[in-house]
Amino acid sequence: MASSSTSGGEAANEPASLDELYNINLVPSELYLKFRKEVQGLRVGLNLEFFNFQGNEYQAKIVLKPLTAARKWKFIYEPLHGDIRLLSTKIPLTKYLNLQVKCVHHS
Repeated sequence: MASSSTSGGEAANEPASLDELYNINLVPSELYLKFRKEVQGLRVGLNLEFFNFQGNEYQAKIVLKPLTAARKWKFIYEPLHGDIRLLSTKIPLTKYLNLQVKCVHHS
């Protein structure tokens, strides 16, 4: 049986605690909140996207699109960046390839 004398080198051989061995982070890396309201044949939405929890970064979008089944467009406004987008619906070209037209204005 080894002697129980303590020296500076023996402290490094002690088993680490669970807190030192594992770092469990229960905060999601991204969080999306979407709010929708139907107003006079249009769907108005507010999308809030939170990411990079330590940096406290977020993005907000206001989305406007018609409720009809044959809708041809979608309008997106990002107030923080001042971006305005007008997107067409996806137009199928082949079984695996779609075309979508986008008009963007950056301010």
